[in-house]
Parts: sequence; C-alpha cells; structure tokens
Amino acid sequence: MAFFDNDDDDESSEEKPNIHLFENFYKNGEYVFFTVDQWEACYNYYLYDCNKVDYKILDFIIVEALAQHNYSVFFALRAAELLSRQNRFKESMEKVSHAMTLSPSDFEVYECAAHIYEHFKKYEIAIKYYKLAAQKGADGFDIRFQLALCYLNCNKRETALKYFTQLTVMQPKNEFVLDHIAIIVFDEEWFAQGKQIFENVIDNHPYSESAWHYLGNCFLAMDDIVNAIWAQEMVIAINEDSYIGYFGLANCLQENEDYVKAIEQYHFLMTQYGSDTNLYCNMAYCYEKLEHFEKARKYYRKSIAMDAKCAQAWHGIGMTLLAEDKIKETLYFFKTAYKFDKHQNSQFGLSLAAAYMDNDEMEKAQKIFEKLLTVFPEDFEVWLDYSMLYSEQKNYERALDLLQTALFYLPDCHQINYRIAAILIKMKKNEHAVAFLEKGLKKNFSDHDLIYIFEPKFKKHKELQMIIKNYKK
Repeated sequence: MAFFDNDDDDESSEEKPNIHLFENFYKNGEYVFFTVDQWEACYNYYLYDCNKVDYKILDFIIVEALAQHNYSVFFALRAAELLSRQNRFKESMEKVSHAMTLSPSDFEVYECAAHIYEHFKKYEIAIKYYKLAAQKGADGFDIRFQLALCYLNCNKRETALKYFTQLTVMQPKNEFVLDHIAIIVFDEEWFAQGKQIFENVIDNHPYSESAWHYLGNCFLAMDDIVNAIWAQEMVIAINEDSYIGYFGLANCLQENEDYVKAIEQYHFLMTQYGSDTNLYCNMAYCYEKLEHFEKARKYYRKSIAMDAKCAQAWHGIGMTLLAEDKIKETLYFFKTAYKFDKHQNSQFGLSLAAAYMDNDEMEKAQKIFEKLLTVFPEDFEVWLDYSMLYSEQKNYERALDLLQTALFYLPDCHQINYRIAAILIKMKKNEHAVAFLEKGLKKNFSDHDLIYIFEPKFKKHKELQMIIKNYKK
C-alpha cells in the first residue's frame, strides 16, 4: 500500500486518504502498519505541511514508528529530542546511544547528542559532540555556527566571536552571523575588534548594509563621529531605502549633539517607514536637549500611546519636568518608569531615588538603592549615588562603608577610588586618601575632575593639587 501517491496531476487528492488512514489510527485506534519511509513522510507532513505544528501528533508518530521499527536511526533521534523536551535527560541519551550503535558514522547522531547536552547546560560535553559531528562530515558552516552559539550560551564570548568571525569568511552575506558578532562586540565593548571584523567583511562583501551599519556603530562607540556618519551614509548609498542607514545616521547626529538635523532625519524615517516607540523616544530626547520640553513631552506621550509600558518614555517625561524644576511632579513618572523596567536599566531606579532625595524622603530612596544593588551590583553609578545619600547627611562613615563594599565588586573602578579619596579628605584623613587618589589617577587621570564635582572647594586644596600635578602627563 502506497502512503503517498506520486501522481503530480492530483497530489493533494491522493494524499488525503492516507492521512485519513493515519488519523483513524491516531484518533480512533484503528491500527495500521507503515514502512519507515512512510512514517518519515507522515512526520514531515505534520511538521512542515500543516498550518500549525501539533507536537502531540508528532510525538505519537515517533512512538509508533519506533514500536514498528526499532532500528530506525531517524526516529531514535526524534525520540531523543522528544525526551529532551520533556527534560528526561537519561532516557534521551539512551535513545542517542541506541542510534549511535545503529549508525556510528552518522554525523546527525553526534549533532543530536550535542543539542541535548546543550539543552541541559552541559556545554563542555556539547562542544565535544559538535566537534565529533564535524569530524563525521557535518556541514562546515552549520556546525561552526552551532559551536559559536554554544560558546556564546556558556559565556565563552571570545571563542564564540572567533567562530562567528570564521563564519564571515565562509558566508560574508549572512546577516544572522553579523548580528551575533554585533551583540558580542557591543555587549563586551570590544569596539576596536568589532571595527576590524566588519572592515574585513566589507573587504569581502563591500555591499553589505549590515556590515557598514555595524562598522558605523563601532566608530560611534569609539567617538569617531566623522567616520560613523560616513559609514551610515555608505549604507544609504548602497540602498537608498535602507531603514538602518537612515536610523544610524540620525543616531550619529543625535550623539554628536546636532539635534536639529537628527530631528529632520527622524521625521524623514516616520514619513517613509511609519512610527514606532523608539523613533518617538529619540525624537522626544532631541527636543528635550533643545529645551523644547512641551514638544518633547508630546512625542514621549505618542510613544506611551503605542506602548503603555514604555519605561523610556515615562522616564523622559520625568526628566523634562525635572529640567523645569517641577520636582514633585516627576515622582509619578519616575515611579512608573521604574515599575515597568526594574531589571534592564538602572537609570530608571536612580532617577526615582534622586527624586525621593529631592523630596527629603530618604527612607524611600534608601529602599530603592538597596533594590538596585541586588540587580546591578556592578554598576558604579548605583554605588556612587547611594553613597551620596549618606554624604549629603554628613554620614561619611556609612558612605565610606558602602564604597568599600563596592570595591569588592569593582576593584578597578577609578570613579569609586576618586569618591573614596574625596570622602576621606572631607573627613580630614588625608594620609588614607592618598592611596585611593593615586589609584584613580593611575587608572584614569582625565577623570580627576570627579573629585571637584563632589566638593568644588577641593580645587584650592594645596596637597591634593600637588599630587594631581605629579601625575599629570
């Protein structure tokens, strides 16, 4: 009995009776025997040809196919994947071992094993099996891509970047690879390395919009505005309808504080491509910087109308009110921003804490800072702002304790060393202050003005000025 008839003249009408036969088995228990090929065709039909994938049907096919054909490598692997989805690690690996016994040279067996080990976060073993799959003949690009993702998932980002970079040589047009490189480069702030990678991609594929766009973003992160703008203009030259090119150019203009031209670009984007919350917020920010606060609030409200939980827009309205010294009015907007984003952006919580401090609600500010430290223990601004709460109350000992704890998380943070030095000088403990001051100066001399932001009178502190002068290059 044929499972699918190969008559091209009326393919769908010939398939239906056989699908009907299977579904009678599935729904009514009317047993039917199929060959392995017929079961595979059935599996592929429900996986690829149906409008909606029903995993219960696929799981039924796997179980019944194996019951009839225990020697099938294909269904042994599908069974392993099914058991893995059910978090039944031991049983899934038993199926993989069975498949390995049946076909020890089949790369798909090793690839499946790697997927399962990776699913259960056993990354080192997963990497071993991906490499075995490559040795057994797995596609060079695909297996390297999976290896790169595995290294990324286990936070070995340098190795992941190495593999993704190799993939750009194999397929320089692959946007997905470029996107992952960009994620790593910008998350880790490896801008110079990213610049080199994207320049190499452009050498091999000079018309890659994404490569030029990401190159521009690297230039921007390195404060090279001229080349950043040039790179985004190259994106537009390649494709005059490129959204990312115009958006990247607008962002460069915004970062260069050319807010009027940035607004023109954002208006163009809205006209050509429609609006979204990101465009509205960027437009509003530019108006905010130009001190056109009503217009800024107008666009922040447009963003909220599109997404009521847009924390950036709520925070932006609060910032415009703060700029107008409407301190009490800011609280509602900062509270709302913080409510919608407590875990991604520390700035929302910091603004709320500062607003509480401005309203002399120190206990509420303290609670916000404590919550922020649980989420952002490596954000130096949280530690500095929290310590300022105590410094403003002249509780320098408590401020100092906080910053000493901060050094446990951020031992090389020059900003914290400068603040500790400033507090110690304030406490008349100049000898102790020198060590922290020198650490700050060695790490980043140009930021020594941070001491004066904390206490402007220190500009006339003779001993302090002598030490700074000695480190001046």
